[in-house]
Amino acid sequence: FSAGDRQQVGIIDTKLDVDSSRLNGEYIKKSTSAKNKSFTCITFSPDSLLILAAGQSNYFCLYSVDDRVLIRKFMLTLNKSLDGVRLDIDYRKISEFGNLELFESSDEENDHIPRTNKRKTKLPGTSNTDMGERSYKPVMRVNAVDFNPTNRSFAVVSTEGIALFSLDNKRRFDPFDLEVDVTPLNVKQSLAKEEYTRALSMSLRLNKRDLVRNVIFSIHWEKAKYVVSKLSIVYIEKLLKMFADEYQYFFATEFHLFHKWLLAIFACHGQELKNPSVSSRQQVLASLTALQQVMTTQVQQVINPISEAKSTLEYLTTARSLKKLELYGESDEEEVEVIDID
Repeated sequence: FSAGDRQQVGIIDTKLDVDSSRLNGEYIKKSTSAKNKSFTCITFSPDSLLILAAGQSNYFCLYSVDDRVLIRKFMLTLNKSLDGVRLDIDYRKISEFGNLELFESSDEENDHIPRTNKRKTKLPGTSNTDMGERSYKPVMRVNAVDFNPTNRSFAVVSTEGIALFSLDNKRRFDPFDLEVDVTPLNVKQSLAKEEYTRALSMSLRLNKRDLVRNVIFSIHWEKAKYVVSKLSIVYIEKLLKMFADEYQYFFATEFHLFHKWLLAIFACHGQELKNPSVSSRQQVLASLTALQQVMTTQVQQVINPISEAKSTLEYLTTARSLKKLELYGESDEEEVEVIDID
């Protein structure tokens, strides 16, 4: 529907996309059961180009608004201990009395004892049961869906919990070239022995940001150039990426140290960074672009107050000269040197 005139602008047929299952307690055919199921949660993406729909099913769908077609259908779980995951009931458990999963598994009369498998009988026409029973099977369904404002991820709230789907493949722990002796403990021991190059290379191999930051803060800035010169270009590329991603942390704590490390990297490996390998070219260019934007922003934050101070100083100097000329009939011979920052 159009938000302006509230007129219908299109229809997306989702009848065959719900793909609901037949619950254990249903006595109707699957085709009839599917007619009673529908999408109950619908949301638009922030740019209004996509629709996310989910509801009484183990599946949820992503649709294109412009093309009115299904883009992709997602399955949430394969956990068959939940009711509604199987598309149909298990006919091996169907007897002349009905579904055996709905019958008592014990013939004991002491149903008040918690450890027995006897279940309470539901009232006719109700779907409520005692969730405290060991044999209770929650029904798989989706309760809510929503997009991230960045339009690059969305969340689905279902019976199993919250599932996050994202286009960004960000992993906190992504080690490479690991060996048995590459551990956080050995990193700390290398720092204690002042083996800074070994400590930094091991922390980069573990790819743990907190550990890398601790190593960098433990190295004196005067030794940064020596440590960087001993690292291979593989570690330099990862170190640059970390600086680009963690610049806010360094700005808030050690901005001077951030500058010293960047100068050391470009002084020792500037020529190699100009001609990166094909496999790492995209990553290096992205890191350098991010660092350039960061430094430009930081320079503007420094220059703008200086420019304002320069204008204020020129105004005060001129006002002082005019005031002295008005009082004594002579101008102020003193000159105030103003540094041109341009």
